[in-house]
Amino acid sequence: MKKTHFTNSNKGKVSYLSILLVFLVLTFSISSVKAQVYNKSKGKNAIYEEAKDEATGEIRTKKVEADHHGNAEGSQYDLAVDGAFEGETVAVLHLYVGEGFDFSLPKAALKEKGFSVYRWINNPPSAKELEEKLKKACQLWIISSNVRKLNEQHLKVIKKFFDSGKGVYIWGDNDPYYADANYVSEHLLGVSMLGNLQGNQVVGLNNKNKKTGLAPGHLITTGLENVYEGITIATIEDNA
Repeated sequence: MKKTHFTNSNKGKVSYLSILLVFLVLTFSISSVKAQVYNKSKGKNAIYEEAKDEATGEIRTKKVEADHHGNAEGSQYDLAVDGAFEGETVAVLHLYVGEGFDFSLPKAALKEKGFSVYRWINNPPSAKELEEKLKKACQLWIISSNVRKLNEQHLKVIKKFFDSGKGVYIWGDNDPYYADANYVSEHLLGVSMLGNLQGNQVVGLNNKNKKTGLAPGHLITTGLENVYEGITIATIEDNA
């Protein structure tokens, strides 16, 4: 879904691209995905294709067209082919609804790959309802606000879902917009988010022993050479 670019505002909560980088926790069990769902460019950051030179008739290797972010243009260069996950459902705890964030762009990106979406808006359901709906879901997305809205019973359901091998995708941003993000991540992974730092940088590939950057050649970063981190960011703290 890398070709869907979300609009940034000057408030950290809607720095969606930074959110996507901050906390990706097993979005889908890639090891279990069948090979036929992958595009032929899987695992490639810079993508090249062969094309005939009309002037000389020679076959040349040429880098594909880039979008305005400098990444390969077109869903055919995503990791998964369009419609690959038809019949799969993503459940979303959409707990932040400020600044007109209606989830329409992520929903469209998920639909392109075949996912349907079941969403709770602003407040979570009961733990019982959450557990029941998760029986039909392959992923749970948690979009955190600045106030914790999940309780211990919710957490037990989420951990059970996670431990079963399903995906949990945690959206958090700069302080204070990581209340439930931290509540869940501390229990699942022993880490949390901290701080409100100035970002506003484009993150490139982590080549030549850089301290930060996108993992080159990884399935998750297929077709990506650059990602804007957002105006403000938080850091990940290991609580072990």
